[in-house]
Amino acid sequence: MSDAAVFLHAREAFIERLMQLVAGDARIAACWLQGSLADGSADALSDVDAYLAVPDGEFDAVYAERRALVARLGPVYFLSDLASPRLKAVNAVLAGPVKLDLFFERLSEAPAERRPAVRMLVDKAELGPRLVAGWEPPLDMVAAMVRSGFAGSRQGALWPMRLLLRGQWATYANIELRFINENLAAMMAVGVYPRLLFKNPFTVPRLLRPEQQAELQALTDAVLDGVLRRDAATLRDAHLRAYAAFVREGRAALAALGLPYPGTDEGDAGLRALYEQHWPLQPPATSWE
Repeated sequence: MSDAAVFLHAREAFIERLMQLVAGDARIAACWLQGSLADGSADALSDVDAYLAVPDGEFDAVYAERRALVARLGPVYFLSDLASPRLKAVNAVLAGPVKLDLFFERLSEAPAERRPAVRMLVDKAELGPRLVAGWEPPLDMVAAMVRSGFAGSRQGALWPMRLLLRGQWATYANIELRFINENLAAMMAVGVYPRLLFKNPFTVPRLLRPEQQAELQALTDAVLDGVLRRDAATLRDAHLRAYAAFVREGRAALAALGLPYPGTDEGDAGLRALYEQHWPLQPPATSWE
C-alpha cells in the first residue's frame, strides 16, 4: 500500500467510526462533512472537516465532553480548541494518521448558516434538507485579498537581496518558496476560479491548471537547487522569472476583478533592472542561522 493510500484508508475507516459514534449517541442529532470531502476537491491526503448538530438542551454537556468524545474515535496525539470565539470546534491529530477539525453546532441554529457544500453522514433529525449549501465568498472579499496580497509582495521587493547579503540562506529559501507557492499561486488562482483563494493555501496549487503547476514546480526546483549549492546567480535568475510571473499574473488577476494596477511599467522595469544590477553574487556562505 502506498503512503497516500495509507492516509486514504485511515481516513475512510475514521469516517466509519465517526458515523457509528454519532448513530449510537442519542445526544447527537446529525453529522456531516464540509470542506474538500464535501465539495469534491479532496484527494487521498485531505483532512476531515466534520460537523455535529446537537439539540440545544444537550449542547453544553456534549461540548464539555469534546475531548472524551474525540478519544472515542481513536488514540489522540494532539487536540486543541479552535481559537475562535464564534465557533465551537477542536483541531486534532489521531492515530491512523487522521487530521480532524470537529465543529459543534446547536441544532436550532444550523439551518441559518450558509455553507459551501455539505455531505451528510448521519441525520436523525431530518436536518439535511434544511441545511443551505452553495455559499461562495463575495467577489469583493476576493478582490480585497488580491489587492492586499499583490501590494504586500511588491512593497517587500528588496528582501531577497537583503537576506542574501546577511547570509540568511534558510530564511531566503523559506520566503522565496512561499512567494512562489502561495503568493504567485494565489494570483494564478484568480484566473482559474477566484474563490479558490478561500481554500487552504496548501490546497490552492494542486487545483491550478497543469501548465501553472508546472511553472510553480520549475521555479521551486530552481530555488532549491540554488540554495543547496549556495549559487546566488541561479537564485537571481529564478527570482527574475518568479518576479516576471508575479507581475504577469498579478496584472491579470487585478484586471479580472476590475481593480486598477497599483504599479507602473516604468516601476516594474526599474525593479527588474535593480535585481539584475545589484543582486549579490558573492553573499556570505553562512550566518547565524
